[in-house]
Amino acid sequence: MKLGKTLYVTNRKGWPAWFMKNHSREKEIWLIYYKQHSGKRSFGDKQGTRPPIDHTFVAADDIISELKKDEKTWKNFRAFPQSYQRIHVGWIDASRHRPEIFRTRLRYFLKMTAQNKKFGMVQ
Repeated sequence: MKLGKTLYVTNRKGWPAWFMKNHSREKEIWLIYYKQHSGKRSFGDKQGTRPPIDHTFVAADDIISELKKDEKTWKNFRAFPQSYQRIHVGWIDASRHRPEIFRTRLRYFLKMTAQNKKFGMVQ
């Protein structure tokens, strides 16, 4: 596996600051996070815990807007694990250059989320 461009930040503000500045021009970034036992500082708090990455930093606004249109769908989405949220919103967003696939994925995601069902992984 070829590792692309990396970003190493040592505080909570570094990642969101980089993202807001670069999200529209960078295709990808590998965020480096060291495990606590390594002794290397990462962007967690003083105890070395990893802060949650809010979906607003990794999700496209139009996808989130669609989720928010229905209160039940939005509530279900917020209850899903953050990893599931990121993976699936990213999966939809990755098809943006193929509009029909994008719409199909978004419709299916909205349908399943409204039913409070996860898909695409073994549960």
